[in-house]
Amino acid sequence: QKEQPVRLIGVAFSSPLAITYFEKNLRDVPLRFEYSPKDKNKGNVLFGFLYFQEGKSVNLEMVRKGIAPFYPENIPLYRKQLFSDAENLARKEKAGIWAVNGKKE
Repeated sequence: QKEQPVRLIGVAFSSPLAITYFEKNLRDVPLRFEYSPKDKNKGNVLFGFLYFQEGKSVNLEMVRKGIAPFYPENIPLYRKQLFSDAENLARKEKAGIWAVNGKKE
């Protein structure tokens, strides 16, 4: 098996909350990673989407729950609005990183 760095499309990992989410919620969960070889970037990084076993997007869930902000680079045009709407909803609900002083109002 070959290990390779990956980057989730549509998600910015600028928050410690994102790393905590992976450590606490996804460590033992079966996941599927879909990538396109044409999306390789510098450093041999694979860009793609992570899915739960039932098909739900981890990338989109992270944005929707306010675990990480939306990052528009490399995202397919047909998914941009979906991710933008998810972030707007998380901001409106003050979820995760959008909470005021770490607490929902």
